[in-house]
Formats: sequence, structure tokens, C-alpha cells
Amino acid sequence: MSRPPINADQRRWNKSIRAYLSFSVFLCGCQMAVWAADVPAQFAITEASLHQYEDGPALQGNHYFVPGEIVFLSFRAAGYKATETDPPKVKLSYRIDAFDTEGVLLVETKTDRIEKELAPQDKNWQPKVRYSFSVPPLGDPGTYRAVITVKDETGGGTAKRDLSLTVRGHAVEASPALVVRNFRFLRDEQEANVAASATYRAGDPIWARFDVTGYKIGEKNRFQVSYGLEVLRSSGESIYTEPKAAEESAESFYRRRYMPGELNLRPSSDIAKGDYTILLRVEDHLGGQKYESRHVFHIE
Repeated sequence: MSRPPINADQRRWNKSIRAYLSFSVFLCGCQMAVWAADVPAQFAITEASLHQYEDGPALQGNHYFVPGEIVFLSFRAAGYKATETDPPKVKLSYRIDAFDTEGVLLVETKTDRIEKELAPQDKNWQPKVRYSFSVPPLGDPGTYRAVITVKDETGGGTAKRDLSLTVRGHAVEASPALVVRNFRFLRDEQEANVAASATYRAGDPIWARFDVTGYKIGEKNRFQVSYGLEVLRSSGESIYTEPKAAEESAESFYRRRYMPGELNLRPSSDIAKGDYTILLRVEDHLGGQKYESRHVFHIE
């Protein structure tokens, strides 16, 4: 039995149907490709970044923090496997570690879990975690690290991200034994006003600052350090003494690698002109160490 001839209208209709089917297949392919791009094929940490404040813009590589500043961190997790229950659930666990320049923990490790029942519209849901920690007030300058580890409790996958941050601050060279570093005379109590030369007029206050390091750090990062001073004429005669000008004893989660010290002398207005020496005596009570250093100033 022969088919009836196809007229021109039928040919145009058939072409339209073929074009429509081809376009539909193309669109489906694109939608599948886009959906696959949105969700990583493997479990992964996404959008991990540092901020100056919570939910602030992601910081760029040239940004730096200073001692005592709060660091804000956030990240998401994607590509996890949900449970086969009804409704399905996502079960994740994570830990965050913050390290200083030598790999020493700044604060206690942060651990937590994420559990959520997924609705149909949550197919591409990525949980967001926010966390913050402080740079130690006496933290060393250099590169610090925040290490994020997340585990997919259902799928068994583990993802890890390492974020680095730059810290600028006061540098104190390490020492294996008790020592005084960075002794500097000041024009006044402001740290920025370092004296170009340790020359003062009679009656002017004399300020100085320094750093003590190399003392023993005991259990729970405890330390105990004291210092005293004596002022000598150029002849060696003692004109002032203070055996214990200051003492500090403390313990903390993060170690105190150095202790800042400060001196303030107020010579009389009739003090003789000439050179004088500050004899600084430091004692490490836990480590049984003692250290002396001499620092000359001039009265004009």
C-alpha cells in the first residue's frame, strides 16, 4: 500500500518538529552541564576566605593583620552525599586550627558538626561556616595559617583547605637563653618617639623600653620574670637603685615568647652633666637564669 504524497505544508511542519526536538535536547544538555558545574563531583570546601569583619568582603593577598586583631573566616562545603532516609539528611563534621609562624596553635582547636534535613529545594544547598580568632597581642610578625578540615559523615569524603595570613608587628629575635632585646631610649612614653641619641637635659624624664626573651616556659605556658635597675655615674658610683622594678607571672593557652619591659627615670634638675649607665638586671624565676645589660645615656 503506497503512502499518500506529502504536500508542502506537511514538509514545513515536519521540519519544525525536528528543529524543536533538537533544540529541546540541546537545552537539556546545557541544563545538565550547568547543574554539574554548580555542584562539585567530589566532596570539597568552597568559598574559603578571610575577612576583616563577619560576612565582609574576602580579603586579598596583600592584606595584613596586626597583633591583637580579630581574624574572621568563612567557608562552604559542597559535593557531600545525603543519607537515603526520607527526608534525606546531610551530616558533616569539621575542625579549624590556627597556627603561628612556627606552627604553634594560637587558640584551642574548633570542632563542630552540621546536620540538616534536606527539602526538595535544597538539592544544591551548601552549608556556610563562620569562625573567628585573635592574633596574639604579642604575636610575632610573619605568615600565619588557618587549616580547615571537613568530613562527610555519610559519603566518607574528607576535604582540607589551608588559608594563610600575613601579620605585621614588633619583631623580637628568639634566644635559647635569657636575654634583653631591642633596648631603646624614648623622648617620652610614646613608643614611636625613639630617641636618635640618648641625650637628655637635666630634669627631663628618661623613658626606655625593651624586650625580655629566652626565659623558661613551664606547664600551661607559665612564666615568671622580674627585673630591677641601678643607675651608675661614669666613675661607677651608684646613685639610684630599684631591685625589683617590675615582675610578671602568667599562664595562657598560647605561649608568651617575650615580655615587654619599661623604665622611667626622673633625674633632678641639678644633676651633673655627663654620662650615666643603667644597669638592668633580669631574673627568670622558673628557669633559674639571670641576665645583666648596660645602657648609657648622657645629661647635657
